[in-house]
Amino acid sequence: MPPSTPDRGVNQINPVAYDKVPAGGTLHYPLGGAIQNFNPSETDGNNIDTFNIVNALLPTPFKTDAANNFLFNPDYLTGEPVLGKTADGHQQVTYELNPKAVWSDGSPVAAPDWIAMWKANNGTNTAYKYVATTGYDDITDVKAGKDQYEVIVTFDKNYSDWKALFGLLVPASTDNDPKVYNTGWVDQPLTSAGPFMFSTKDATAQTYTIVQNPKWWGRKPKLDSIVYTAIDPDAEPTALANGEIDFIDIGPDAAKYAKVRAISGVEIRVAGGPNFRHITINGSSAILQDKNVRQALAQGIDRNAIASTLMTPLGLTGEGLTALNNHIFMKNQEGYQDNSGQVGKYDIANAGKMLDAEGWKVPAGGDGIRVNDGSNPATVALKGKKLTINFVIPTGVQTSANESKLIQEQLKKIGVEVDINAVDVSTFFSKYVTPGAFDFTVFSWLGSNYPVSGANGIYSSPNGDDWGQNFSRVADSRIDTLFDTALADLDVNQQIKDANAADAIVWEDVMSLTTYQRPDLWGMKKTLENFGAFGFASVDFTAIGFAAS
Repeated sequence: MPPSTPDRGVNQINPVAYDKVPAGGTLHYPLGGAIQNFNPSETDGNNIDTFNIVNALLPTPFKTDAANNFLFNPDYLTGEPVLGKTADGHQQVTYELNPKAVWSDGSPVAAPDWIAMWKANNGTNTAYKYVATTGYDDITDVKAGKDQYEVIVTFDKNYSDWKALFGLLVPASTDNDPKVYNTGWVDQPLTSAGPFMFSTKDATAQTYTIVQNPKWWGRKPKLDSIVYTAIDPDAEPTALANGEIDFIDIGPDAAKYAKVRAISGVEIRVAGGPNFRHITINGSSAILQDKNVRQALAQGIDRNAIASTLMTPLGLTGEGLTALNNHIFMKNQEGYQDNSGQVGKYDIANAGKMLDAEGWKVPAGGDGIRVNDGSNPATVALKGKKLTINFVIPTGVQTSANESKLIQEQLKKIGVEVDINAVDVSTFFSKYVTPGAFDFTVFSWLGSNYPVSGANGIYSSPNGDDWGQNFSRVADSRIDTLFDTALADLDVNQQIKDANAADAIVWEDVMSLTTYQRPDLWGMKKTLENFGAFGFASVDFTAIGFAAS
């Protein structure tokens, strides 16, 4: 039974000691679609499906436990990196690499790979189609120390999330050449330095197979192979029941949850992860440019009711049915606190008063929908207009449909009309969300183990005309300053304080409204060991296996 609240440090993966896991077998792993690029640093490779494959193939210097504590990865580092300062006070990190680590062609995983990754992703060469430069653009130098297995990284300014860098490392032969970086990994990974290596691709069946890496220096994986198959998410429960795949990610899908619970030999595993649902509110929309209007609408939305309605069918109880009140930290994460203030409170009486004050009045004898009477200079340009929200959602996503209908019903109580417009899921972001062609929308933010740097781009001011992931199109220099400060805080407690101060302003500005922490909810064969709802923990691909029949 899922917990009442996702406790910190708790996950469900059916843990079994490595030496008790039977050797052999194949894990059948579902993907959401075909892989466009296996280089996770390149824009087309920046997705969860690519990550789920290359995570078993590529070096990452740190791993995390269920409480999101960072531990150096002994397969790639011989000890904890040393965080220090240069003579002139700049942040410097020294890494001692494991000399046993080699790429599958036998060449060492060494300083040249780290140097090349920095240069390819720091933004100085736009020939590279990099996902982001965050962190790498704060580095002034990466060099070998006493030998090729010592790497010294120097920063221009403090960067608190430095442990996020150099993960899913690719070799220098890829990063030194923009063409190889951009297109060399389109058909398959060019190499491996993980417990598994790439074996075959079947483009017709959309399957990808990885097998044990004979050059692997760490403990031997229990599985013989992993077969990844692209499959329609709606077909996953049937595929699981038929034994075509061994697990599925249920997420917030109540219908899928009900189907999985009925499958013999399958169990539900759950944890609190970094993902959450939210309402993005477009502050550039003519009707929503007035912050007071946004605040009023926020108070007309019962986020606890949304969380309860969506989470109850997934078996959650207690705190699991209440709203998430932070945009940066999850409920089971260090740093979480309620920053929502008055904006986050459901208060239809106050919402109505605020809308009246902004010139949005309910006319006598009308249909109950507010019309702007021109009495407030902040909204006078909309005189005579109805208070109608264009709520854009993607087709085929039942969770979005359910949430938008609930919000439609709630806002009607304060005289606000909500038009729900379902658009093609394949162009939902490119044609609507990214260019700001909406008033409200809903989707999941997929978080990471690095909450501050992960949230920064969502709430920061634009770079010229480029709003990046800030789909609210609301800019606030106070938020920028606080994020800059938090990302320079090497003291964790101070970073949390500054990040929460930024979050309080996100609430004040009503850039978005968090609704609920999306459960890390999985259905899988009961026999699957050391795999499941990891929450914040890293996957140990060497320990995954199946219990003996």
